[in-house]
Amino acid sequence: MDEAINFKTYYLLTKIIAKIKNLSPLRVGAGKGIRIGESDLPIIRTADRRAVVPGSSLKGVFRNNIARFLNWDVEKELNYVFGGSDPPIGSSIIFSDFVSEQAIENVERTHIRINLRTGGVRNMFQAEYAPEDNVFIGSMMGRNIPLSDLAIMISLVTKLMNFGIVRIGGFKSRGYGLVSFDIDRIQVILPSDDLRYTTKLGFTKGGEREVRIKVEKDQLKENDKHIFSSKLASDSQLFKVYEIDKTSFYSVGDGLLQEIINA
Repeated sequence: MDEAINFKTYYLLTKIIAKIKNLSPLRVGAGKGIRIGESDLPIIRTADRRAVVPGSSLKGVFRNNIARFLNWDVEKELNYVFGGSDPPIGSSIIFSDFVSEQAIENVERTHIRINLRTGGVRNMFQAEYAPEDNVFIGSMMGRNIPLSDLAIMISLVTKLMNFGIVRIGGFKSRGYGLVSFDIDRIQVILPSDDLRYTTKLGFTKGGEREVRIKVEKDQLKENDKHIFSSKLASDSQLFKVYEIDKTSFYSVGDGLLQEIINA
């Protein structure tokens, strides 16, 4: 197995805790309702009635919209970020489910289906949704992917979501799925304050590169070029955990994104 793309050894782990706030009705469907009194089209929920945006859905939102905006081929140019079959690679980013902070009561809206041939109403149905201004909390875990590449990815998708260009869930053409996205916390987990490793993971299009991470005082430096403000959060015999300032994280991502666009 290619040591430059597997996860046998963890050199760099990055945990990003983020939140999504829905600015319009939001629904991620759980199929057709089958219980008495249930909506025709219920949403996905936890056992305690909180609404869920599955991690798999968010991964698709990130992957497809990065490819669309940068005009990259998902299968050829994003395999080393999100995983793929050619070559067979696991995803370097793991998305958790994003779950609403509070339980959501049953809220439904009546919709109609149009007969495209006649222009008349074909039938009516009830669709459940999460009403506006709910906050969904979740996380992403980067595995050996350079911190600068995560910054590019999240900077881009944050802009696309916050401008209303990218929506999530179903019924987007009916006005659903408008959201805002923001980072709450970034943690970088390292085996040492000074490390080097070689990887193909990230926006490399399959090319190997060396990554050096060095922590000096209140700065975490990647290849002496990308600088993130940081502070030590915990130190054990196994690893050190640093908190990364999100302003510096977004700043690095914005700068690199502009370089890609201008290239």
